Amino acid sequence: MYYRHRFLLRLLQGLKGQARNTSFQKLLFLSLRDASGQHYAFVPYKFGCFSFISYADRRRLVREGFLKNSSSWQLSAQGRSFHPALKISDETAIATTIQNFGSMDYEELIAHVYNTFPYFASRSEIAEKHLTLTARRQLATREMAINKCPTLFTVGYEGRSLDSYLNLLIEHDIQTLIDVRRNPISMKYGYSKRQLSNYLKRIGIAYKHIPGLGIEGAKRKSLSAPADYQRLFAEYTESLSDRAKSLREVQEIVLSDGRVALTCFEKDHTSCHRGCITEHFEQESVPFSIVHL
Repeated sequence: MYYRHRFLLRLLQGLKGQARNTSFQKLLFLSLRDASGQHYAFVPYKFGCFSFISYADRRRLVREGFLKNSSSWQLSAQGRSFHPALKISDETAIATTIQNFGSMDYEELIAHVYNTFPYFASRSEIAEKHLTLTARRQLATREMAINKCPTLFTVGYEGRSLDSYLNLLIEHDIQTLIDVRRNPISMKYGYSKRQLSNYLKRIGIAYKHIPGLGIEGAKRKSLSAPADYQRLFAEYTESLSDRAKSLREVQEIVLSDGRVALTCFEKDHTSCHRGCITEHFEQESVPFSIVHL
């Protein structure tokens, strides 16, 4: 069991074993403000701060018998009797959250989170009902600060949870994600093509796979030293003249959608072929900016 699973179960135990979905997301979010680590990341979603990973964990904990298979968060008998060992700071964070917010009713809890952290209400379907004028102004100021000029971003998912990755895209107002992996399959949760495109759809970001810009998996298997990567990327750069159609497709998407991101695995773009793609565009003096996240 992951540590974050123990944190989640302990919070639910402190809430007497059950909580409605939206309330639990808010309390989990608040408890992590003072926790020992960011065990879960969150995105602004239909009803405020939301963690897709927490729901993936919920399904796992149901299978393992710690949670009931119900429409809300409910501990099973096994979950109630379980004794998760947490760091003292995390026990304190959970206890403080329950003391300060556990008795709030549904509407009061949502209003508190929305107005204290208005960014996470930015995509909420019920924001108008709960946001104060001050919070609305904060959101409007943030929206005005975003540069709307066509921009091509690059982002890797290495070392990022699905929620932190999705939130990064939302923070930068990405409209379309272009997957430049040849074979978009990943052992890491959420990053295979079908899963990723589905999660992006749920947060309003379009997904486009352009395999013509990928690198064959066989060419990556023997990479071990920096010189191996240099040779691979030199070969890939030379091959870009044969990938003109795919490159034009990227340009057309950027000019059409405005804020677009290329994605692959490596966190550092200099260790990824997406860096070669953007270098090519820079040399071509394309009519859009390039930013590496």
